[in-house]
Amino acid sequence: MLINKRTLDQKVLIILLALIFIIDVSRGLILPSLVLYLKHKYHLPVKDIGLCISASLAVSMFFSMYAGYLNDKLPPSKILFLSMCFYAPSCLAILFSSNVFFVFISLATYNSAFQVFIISLKKNLSDLNMSKKFTHVYTAQNIGFTIGCAWYAFSPKENFSLPFIFSTILLFISLGITCFCYFKKIFPTTHPTHSTSISDINLAIRKDKSLLLFTLGCFFLGMVYKESQQYLSMYLVNFFSVIEARIILSKLMLINTIMIVLFQIFFSRNNSRYELIYRKLILSIIFLAIGIAGFAVSNVNVFYMELAMAVFSLGELIIVPIEFLFIDYIAPKHLRGIYYGVQNLSNISFLVAPTLFGFSIYYIGPNSVFYLLLLFSFIGFLLFTWGHLKKISIKRECMPLGNK
Repeated sequence: MLINKRTLDQKVLIILLALIFIIDVSRGLILPSLVLYLKHKYHLPVKDIGLCISASLAVSMFFSMYAGYLNDKLPPSKILFLSMCFYAPSCLAILFSSNVFFVFISLATYNSAFQVFIISLKKNLSDLNMSKKFTHVYTAQNIGFTIGCAWYAFSPKENFSLPFIFSTILLFISLGITCFCYFKKIFPTTHPTHSTSISDINLAIRKDKSLLLFTLGCFFLGMVYKESQQYLSMYLVNFFSVIEARIILSKLMLINTIMIVLFQIFFSRNNSRYELIYRKLILSIIFLAIGIAGFAVSNVNVFYMELAMAVFSLGELIIVPIEFLFIDYIAPKHLRGIYYGVQNLSNISFLVAPTLFGFSIYYIGPNSVFYLLLLFSFIGFLLFTWGHLKKISIKRECMPLGNK
């Protein structure tokens, strides 16, 4: 019986990895072309396009907090299924929207459904006691997004709708897989054992200071590693033409993906004890800081920037699952969805970072962005350490994640 359950859990993990891989291939297809598509179809000024995209992201990030509550209130498999039911059609709606208002609604639905899917995926992994497998999820996302970007790069440049058509097809394939697994009851169908309410969100935010500190830490560190493509492109265009900058950035992103794929198995070991998780967090911040410092002193030498990216990638590889495991450790089992949702608010860094880095480069100078990033790394370290000290003052005994 135990062997059968383990085999079934492995099957679910493979299906979830396949889903996130396909979804990120589809995202890699359309996200690089989204601005160009909106510019081509609606002839909008760039500032209006940016406002539309930022507003849709803001809606999705605040909605994700309540998505966490839904994952605690209902079986995560149902939320996973419902998120895909909205996700695939919303991509189709972007393609066929007749005006900017409907584009905004479609984008907000698209981004919100993705956030709900990710939170539900985390909750499913947690329910299966597979939290440490989140490293594999991150790797699948990276490989999928890279393949999607490459697919976009080789697609006909004169047809702006083609990437959206391919992306929509992939998402409906994912929806078909999800429907099959849901109705065949392949996904775990555990029902919550504790009743939760909306007030539990406010309670978690007000009473658990560690959650707030970790979320703020994720926000500052997120600007360091989640926005690398943004700030590196902003930096490079100050020294190279747009085409040259795009070529260099492509090389750096390829190194990033290769490093993550090659080393993820090695660094994902021994993620079951809290004190090891904290040590790995420190190690990841050191790698990120060395990589950022490497960019700063490279003097735009591409070889040195590639070396810096290799070190930076090690930090990124370690920190992504570690952030998730921190939250998984501190969250009460019946409130994990809410905790994941609150932590997801750290993605506000996606809204803040481009504007902040743009102003920094424009008013202070290109290298200023790296000094800012080093400061954010240090602030993130302080916040996580503060949260860690608060938590160990309550839980003095370190225990495996699955035995809370």
